[in-house]
Amino acid sequence: MAICQLQGMDRPQLLRLAAQLISRGELDFTALARVARRERVGSVLNAMAQEALKVSPGHPCWSFLANIFAEASQPRDVVMHWTRLAEPVMAQGRVNAAGWRLVA
Repeated sequence: MAICQLQGMDRPQLLRLAAQLISRGELDFTALARVARRERVGSVLNAMAQEALKVSPGHPCWSFLANIFAEASQPRDVVMHWTRLAEPVMAQGRVNAAGWRLVA
Protein backbone atom coordinates (compact mmCIF):
# COMPACT_ATOMS: atom_id res chain seq x y z
CA MET A 1 0.00 0.00 0.00
CA ALA A 2 2.97 2.29 0.42
CA ILE A 3 3.39 2.54 -3.35
CA CYS A 4 -0.25 3.66 -3.71
CA GLN A 5 0.23 6.85 -1.73
CA LEU A 6 -0.97 10.05 -3.42
CA GLN A 7 2.58 11.40 -3.67
CA GLY A 8 3.37 8.48 -6.01
CA MET A 9 0.79 9.48 -8.60
CA ASP A 10 3.50 11.07 -10.74
CA ARG A 11 5.18 7.65 -11.03
CA PRO A 12 2.60 5.48 -12.81
CA GLN A 13 5.00 2.54 -13.04
CA LEU A 14 4.71 2.12 -9.25
CA LEU A 15 0.92 2.18 -9.41
CA ARG A 16 1.02 -0.32 -12.25
CA LEU A 17 3.11 -2.64 -10.09
CA ALA A 18 0.51 -2.43 -7.33
CA ALA A 19 -2.24 -3.07 -9.87
CA GLN A 20 -0.46 -6.16 -11.17
CA LEU A 21 -0.21 -7.57 -7.66
CA ILE A 22 -3.90 -6.92 -7.06
CA SER A 23 -4.93 -8.29 -10.46
CA ARG A 24 -3.34 -11.64 -9.66
CA GLY A 25 -6.23 -12.18 -7.24
CA GLU A 26 -4.11 -14.04 -4.68
CA LEU A 27 -4.50 -11.50 -1.88
CA ASP A 28 -6.53 -11.59 1.29
CA PHE A 29 -9.16 -8.98 0.35
CA THR A 30 -10.07 -8.02 3.91
CA ALA A 31 -6.44 -7.62 4.95
CA LEU A 32 -5.81 -5.53 1.84
CA ALA A 33 -8.76 -3.28 2.65
CA ARG A 34 -7.66 -2.94 6.28
CA VAL A 35 -4.14 -1.87 5.32
CA ALA A 36 -5.49 0.45 2.59
CA ARG A 37 -7.70 2.21 5.14
CA ARG A 38 -4.82 2.53 7.57
CA GLU A 39 -2.56 3.98 4.86
CA ARG A 40 -5.40 6.16 3.49
CA VAL A 41 -5.10 5.02 -0.11
CA GLY A 42 -8.77 4.20 -0.64
CA SER A 43 -9.23 6.98 -3.19
CA VAL A 44 -6.31 5.76 -5.30
CA LEU A 45 -7.45 2.13 -5.12
CA ASN A 46 -11.01 3.12 -6.01
CA ALA A 47 -9.81 5.08 -9.04
CA MET A 48 -7.63 2.17 -10.16
CA ALA A 49 -10.48 -0.28 -9.56
CA GLN A 50 -12.82 1.75 -11.76
CA GLU A 51 -10.29 1.58 -14.59
CA ALA A 52 -9.52 -2.13 -14.09
CA LEU A 53 -13.23 -2.98 -14.13
CA LYS A 54 -13.48 -1.48 -17.63
CA VAL A 55 -11.23 -4.33 -18.78
CA SER A 56 -12.47 -7.13 -16.52
CA PRO A 57 -15.89 -6.26 -15.07
CA GLY A 58 -16.16 -9.41 -12.99
CA HIS A 59 -12.70 -9.38 -11.42
CA PRO A 60 -13.25 -10.38 -7.76
CA CYS A 61 -10.56 -8.28 -6.10
CA TRP A 62 -11.15 -5.11 -8.11
CA SER A 63 -14.91 -5.44 -7.61
CA PHE A 64 -14.37 -5.84 -3.87
CA LEU A 65 -12.14 -2.76 -3.72
CA ALA A 66 -14.58 -0.70 -5.82
CA ASN A 67 -17.40 -1.60 -3.42
CA ILE A 68 -15.38 -1.06 -0.23
CA PHE A 69 -14.01 2.32 -1.32
CA ALA A 70 -17.03 3.53 -3.29
CA GLU A 71 -17.47 6.48 -0.93
CA ALA A 72 -13.79 7.50 -1.05
CA SER A 73 -13.07 10.93 -2.46
CA GLN A 74 -11.83 10.97 -6.03
CA PRO A 75 -8.36 12.38 -6.78
CA ARG A 76 -8.44 15.62 -8.74
CA ASP A 77 -6.23 14.22 -11.48
CA VAL A 78 -6.62 10.96 -13.37
CA VAL A 79 -4.71 8.27 -11.52
CA MET A 80 -4.18 5.92 -14.42
CA HIS A 81 -5.77 5.11 -17.77
CA TRP A 82 -7.13 1.58 -18.12
CA THR A 83 -4.67 0.74 -20.89
CA ARG A 84 -1.85 0.92 -18.32
CA LEU A 85 -3.51 -1.91 -16.42
CA ALA A 86 -4.13 -4.15 -19.42
CA GLU A 87 -2.40 -5.78 -22.33
CA PRO A 88 -3.83 -6.48 -25.77
CA VAL A 89 -4.83 -9.98 -26.79
CA MET A 90 -3.96 -10.42 -30.44
CA ALA A 91 -6.07 -12.62 -32.71
CA GLN A 92 -4.00 -14.95 -34.87
CA GLY A 93 -1.02 -12.62 -35.02
CA ARG A 94 -2.96 -9.71 -36.42
CA VAL A 95 -2.14 -6.11 -35.66
CA ASN A 96 -5.48 -5.13 -34.13
CA ALA A 97 -6.23 -6.40 -30.66
CA ALA A 98 -9.10 -8.86 -30.38
CA GLY A 99 -9.53 -7.93 -26.74
CA TRP A 100 -7.77 -6.85 -23.56
CA ARG A 101 -6.83 -8.59 -20.31
CA LEU A 102 -5.48 -7.32 -17.02
CA VAL A 103 -1.74 -7.60 -16.58
CA ALA A 104 -1.03 -9.87 -13.64
